[in-house]
Amino acid sequence: MTEQLRSRLARRSDLFWPLATVATVLVLFAIPLFWTHRYYFYGDTQIGAFPQWYHLGTELRAGHWPVLSPDNWRAGNYTAEGQWGTWNPLIMLVGLGASFAGNAMYFCVIVKALMFVTVATGGYVLARSYGTPRRAAYLVGIALPLGGETQYLDSPTWVTGLLVWSLLPWAWWAIRRTMLHRRNPLPALAISYLIVTVGYVYGTMYLALVIVACLVDAWVQRDRAAVLRVFLIGVCAGLLTVTVYLPGILSASVTTRADTGLYYDAKLPVDLRDLVVSVLPTGIVPARLTQKSFFPIHYTAWFLPLLMWIDVARMRTFVKSLTGVFVMLGLSILYAIGPSVVGPLRYPARTLPYIVLGAVLLTVVLVSRASARPTRARLAASLGWVVVAAYLSISRAKSETPEVASSLVLVLIGILVVWLLTRRDPAARFPSVPTVAFMAVWSILLLGVTHHFDPLPNSTNRNMPSAVSAYKQQLAGAQGGAMLVGDPQEYALTHPGAAKDFLVGSSWYVSGYPIQNTYTVIGFSAYNDRYCMIFNGGTCAKLLDTLFTVEPTTGMPRVDLLRVSTLLIRKADFKKDKAAIANPPAGWHVEKDNAAALMWVRDKPLPTAGDVAWTSDGTRVELISRDDRSVRFKVLAAPSSGGKVVFSRLAWPGYSTSAGTFADPVDRYLLTLDVPAGSAGRTVEVSYSPPAWGVAVGAWALSVLLSLVLTGLALWDRRRRRSAEPATSAR
Repeated sequence: MTEQLRSRLARRSDLFWPLATVATVLVLFAIPLFWTHRYYFYGDTQIGAFPQWYHLGTELRAGHWPVLSPDNWRAGNYTAEGQWGTWNPLIMLVGLGASFAGNAMYFCVIVKALMFVTVATGGYVLARSYGTPRRAAYLVGIALPLGGETQYLDSPTWVTGLLVWSLLPWAWWAIRRTMLHRRNPLPALAISYLIVTVGYVYGTMYLALVIVACLVDAWVQRDRAAVLRVFLIGVCAGLLTVTVYLPGILSASVTTRADTGLYYDAKLPVDLRDLVVSVLPTGIVPARLTQKSFFPIHYTAWFLPLLMWIDVARMRTFVKSLTGVFVMLGLSILYAIGPSVVGPLRYPARTLPYIVLGAVLLTVVLVSRASARPTRARLAASLGWVVVAAYLSISRAKSETPEVASSLVLVLIGILVVWLLTRRDPAARFPSVPTVAFMAVWSILLLGVTHHFDPLPNSTNRNMPSAVSAYKQQLAGAQGGAMLVGDPQEYALTHPGAAKDFLVGSSWYVSGYPIQNTYTVIGFSAYNDRYCMIFNGGTCAKLLDTLFTVEPTTGMPRVDLLRVSTLLIRKADFKKDKAAIANPPAGWHVEKDNAAALMWVRDKPLPTAGDVAWTSDGTRVELISRDDRSVRFKVLAAPSSGGKVVFSRLAWPGYSTSAGTFADPVDRYLLTLDVPAGSAGRTVEVSYSPPAWGVAVGAWALSVLLSLVLTGLALWDRRRRRSAEPATSAR
């Protein structure tokens, strides 16, 4: 064989396994769609992610960088929310794409398929960085998206979690590349930037954990220069956390996310039994014996029992290089089995994809580099693990026996076949090509069996439309700012056609109308309490009465202070009190009336939220201008004792004024300004910037500047080393 032919075959091999990874993971991605065609358009993807992408893209196309929206009230503080991606070019690109999309479901399928490809290829290159053969790296790549939490929570609903997790293997690889080989840190810095600025705290936490793991690796290798390189990458990422999270932290006192406790609430928990059972694709250990709904979210990988085949003597020769993986996996498990609520953080199962990453990577690296020819005793140990897992699962969830038994049989067969293939050619390095082919096919089969038993995600289908055009009809005829009275959540869950009358959560953004009932994870506590509004925008029927009550300080109806000109009423919430919606109040008329919905619209619509709503006796102002973040007005008159101005804005921390001082919010949530005596003739500007905005922007600028400096120094160092090479060889 000529050298040229060898080189050509090597190049083909270099390409074959990454391409095979992409092709296989796309097949795996498609499997759930055979059972549920809307599988990747469920839960928070329907009412949170896509509508927010759409709104972000629409705002960017209009030339706006969204920071604050008075019209959306408790859901309109995008910087405090943190997960809008306002600092993230990747999410901005997705948002722009969403704003052009004609079909929300198809768009989400494409975006999520790309995320599956991203995590699979990231897993591949990360495994290669640990010295695994390409065949073994392929197994890592295709196994990562098969974790139970990814299959049943992140991929159908919690897409923000899926995004940051899909980027993490690439970040880990890029940091190791800089750490071990003095390569340019730009890829590590760029990917870390994307992860942090998504604003999903678990992604940031695990990026920090990966950086710690790499620091430990460099320290163990006694490479101080490598420690410094990794540390500086961590500094750049750490500065970005100030930018993304500080405004939210400093706004927390007025939100629903002010909790600082630690406790256990049995919601999506993780314990050691779950980790034992995680080798079964349909294995389940419910948190409570009374639990009726089961999903195999703790599944990790069916081939974990191959760890029993490791030759400890062989492992000793390279295990030091895996210190960081052990650190990452160990700390991930410790956090997962700890308190289920840590301040605003909840649902420990959200950490499972990171445990899958660590466990799959560690298993494949160890087995591919340190496995002995498996004896019958080692086979028995592997099979014993699977049997124990099945026992633990069935003993806690007897109703799931058929599913668990199916997994038990298939995993036992899978391990037995791998054992036979491995023993057939003891000289071959694990895994051989036939072994890899079998494990890939078996993984596809197991995923199919899993979705046969559990075809629906561990989430809710609120039946939001796929076609973007179908989001425009619910508020047809509305004028000015709108508000929904009632909670259409249950109606949307049980009536596929409910969306022709009502949307849920942030889906209202796609309608294009300013409405107060959009989705938020933070809210504004006083506002929520006054108007009985929950996270997804649903309200109680009592809201209708509350809106037309008089606020005592201003003497104005609350519906006027909120600048509401359209009320969309869910009739089913008034079954016991039909008289309450029989006739609209004076100054309002019925715009729409059908079996499910009733719409009242003002005869003379008010301006939308954000302007001056009321002034105290003796105080007169003239509005000069207003936008989302500021109001300018001229004081025409102010009494000797001073006056008061109330705005149709929430009193978020971060407002400043050119004159006067802010008073306690009227009704506990309305921004209120005390105007001093003698202010007549003055122009006053009230403006909003997120708390510590100068610090946040400065941290961003410093992070970007430091990243550019590190990139430039790396380029200079590379050129210096290259120019030194000829001189060295000449000697």
